[in-house]
Amino acid sequence: VTCMSIVVALLRSSLPGVQAGKSLAQMHSLLGGALSLLLVFRTNSAYNRYWEARQIWESILNRCRDLSRFIHMYRDEAGLLRV
Repeated sequence: VTCMSIVVALLRSSLPGVQAGKSLAQMHSLLGGALSLLLVFRTNSAYNRYWEARQIWESILNRCRDLSRFIHMYRDEAGLLRV
């Protein structure tokens, strides 16, 4: 997308009778659109990674709680050496 906007801007500036300011404004708007899409995709992927890590951490915490609950419940049957 960025290369395409540069090509369009260069073609517009090389044509006779076209103002350079108009070409730069067009290039700026094309680059702005491309950068905004890139930013949205990066933000979305970062949020997905955060959400996946949060779910993994929640699973680890739940397993640790289950383990401590079982140790507390069966400490008399297992004996002090095994706990």
